[in-house]
Amino acid sequence: MRWTLRSLFTADTESETRRLRLQALAEVSVSLSQQLDPTRLLQQITDALASLTGAHNVVMWDVDYVTGVITRRAWTADPSIGAMELPSALSLDQGGTGWIARHREPLFVEDIASDPRIIAARWALDRDLVVFAGVPVGSGADLLGVLTLNLKRGLLLQGDDRALLTTFAAQAAVAIRNARLFAENARLYAEAQVRLHELQETQVQLVQAAKLSAVGQLVSGVAHELNNPLSVVIGYAQLLLSRGLPEDARRPVELIVAQGARMAKIVQSLLLFSRQRKPERRIVDLRAVIQQIVRLRESQLTLSSIQLELDLAVDVPPVEGDMHQLQQVFLNLLLNAEQAILGSGVGGRRTGDRIRISTIARRDGDGTWAVVQVTDNGPGIKADVLPRIFDPFFTTKRIGDGSGLGLSVSHGIVEQHGGHLTVESSPGHTAFTVALPAAEDPAETPASAATATGAGSWRAGASKSRRLLLVERDLAATEPMRATLERHGWQIDVAVGTRAALERLRDTRYDLVISDLRLPELDGPDFYHAAVALRHELADRFLFLTAEANDTDATAFLARTQLRDLAKPFTPEGLLRAVAQVSP
Repeated sequence: MRWTLRSLFTADTESETRRLRLQALAEVSVSLSQQLDPTRLLQQITDALASLTGAHNVVMWDVDYVTGVITRRAWTADPSIGAMELPSALSLDQGGTGWIARHREPLFVEDIASDPRIIAARWALDRDLVVFAGVPVGSGADLLGVLTLNLKRGLLLQGDDRALLTTFAAQAAVAIRNARLFAENARLYAEAQVRLHELQETQVQLVQAAKLSAVGQLVSGVAHELNNPLSVVIGYAQLLLSRGLPEDARRPVELIVAQGARMAKIVQSLLLFSRQRKPERRIVDLRAVIQQIVRLRESQLTLSSIQLELDLAVDVPPVEGDMHQLQQVFLNLLLNAEQAILGSGVGGRRTGDRIRISTIARRDGDGTWAVVQVTDNGPGIKADVLPRIFDPFFTTKRIGDGSGLGLSVSHGIVEQHGGHLTVESSPGHTAFTVALPAAEDPAETPASAATATGAGSWRAGASKSRRLLLVERDLAATEPMRATLERHGWQIDVAVGTRAALERLRDTRYDLVISDLRLPELDGPDFYHAAVALRHELADRFLFLTAEANDTDATAFLARTQLRDLAKPFTPEGLLRAVAQVSP
């Protein structure tokens, strides 16, 4: 029902007029309370007030006391007055609206021409809107806005009509608060749903990361266990080669040695990536690091029909950093390129799938940078995804296909090394670029070029008869070592386990002890201390056999005692070289 004050004046009695007025106000209040959209509510408020009062122009203003600005939010104007020409914003010092906001009191002006507080008087007078009325919307210190009305001459609100306007403003304030609370709750609910979804995704990624950690530990254990049989295979094969095999048998044994060496490199690479260690800053040869990474993936890339191109410039300077962390960076980038091609649905057996790794030296002012770029011809990265590509746990892969950590971790490692990891992408082309500052003192031997046994010469000829105790947990692993050392004049005693070894040390003097670092009963460090307690002269005559396991305590022990170690698997020449460095 549409009610105006003019229709209310036609009622027969004063009580009937009051009843109709209250009925109209009640209907409006119910209507406003049902509207929960803040923008639509403000428009409904001005529409309802125009209907109740017969005003030709009603405006709802928002008041911001922090900025001192009053902003027009909604209005209802009679078509007869033409387009709205009132200002869209006022200051608290401007106009009757500003006065109401400052004083938080209603304002009623019968003739705006005589009241200097009305700043839009000319616009109103041209339309015969000589009456102005306004009320604050809200109560006490909580002022939500101001409602203003422009009316024709002679329609100034009086008595009950003013009370009606004040009551309406109070009802509007309640409706506005409810709508804002509903909108805020809806926003918070939507944000909570987004956060819940992100939390669920993160939980999945954390579970995946935990699985990867467990797999890494499993790989470490398996790789370590492979080192002993690999040592046996490589050791015996090289011994056979050194004994002058017939030509028809020599080629198969050479293949055994070559394939054993290949397996040994893969095992060592797996152990490097699964090992937990503190970062170590050394001089690193990036070309050697990249070549090691390529060896890990070249077989799988061939099976996936992905061509790998290497363009490693010889003038790329070495960098200073942690070799193992940098290996992780380039492995992540290579895997990312491989998965981008295969996971896009364009990879597989099509021709032309390609990954290219290139290096260049770049001069920038007084500095030199080693730059590595990994490019692929996969589908490219979408523009809306590109800004988030280095965010932790962000991935476009299906659940279970990736942890969302590879690129984030790589970005962090490169930044910690003082470099930059950037990406550029377009359909059919993606390029990740790693720029690292060149080492200031490249004269140090690069970490990637370290040999298994260290520097120094070794004597291949026979030595005087000396006694050596060989301590292992796997008897088969001792046989090729025993055969090699006996050929060079050593008398060998073998002890399987530390108890047997300590018994031999009590009864026999030895010139040298070769021991696995991981042993049952006593571990390597405990066995060393027990052995030296029995035979003080052996304190610097220990050679430990290691498999690069996740044993930070053992690593610290070797560093603290300055004892030499020999990584499995090793060649007979490597064993002799290490023995020559330790033996008196």
